[in-house]
Amino acid sequence: MIGIAMLLAASAVPQSLLDAADAAGLAQTQCLFATFRSANQAHVSQADFAGRLRRSCSAESRELSRLSARIFTLRGDANPSAKADRMIEDSYRTLV
Repeated sequence: MIGIAMLLAASAVPQSLLDAADAAGLAQTQCLFATFRSANQAHVSQADFAGRLRRSCSAESRELSRLSARIFTLRGDANPSAKADRMIEDSYRTLV
């Protein structure tokens, strides 16, 4: 029964949306690591790095969050925006 529900939930998400989210995830990841490398070379403090990271990758993070929330909505998650926001926050936290 659970397997059928998972298949139905997965089939409710168009492949084009999944592909767009994958591309957005890649763009955000590339931005995060480029910012990390740049800040490391400049020897910025951890506090300055955290701010730089959020500013530098805000467009990529917003797009990933927007697409992720759409996917979570289609999958029936109770609070898709909050889940997407947590995912973005976790991506920042892994680097700071």
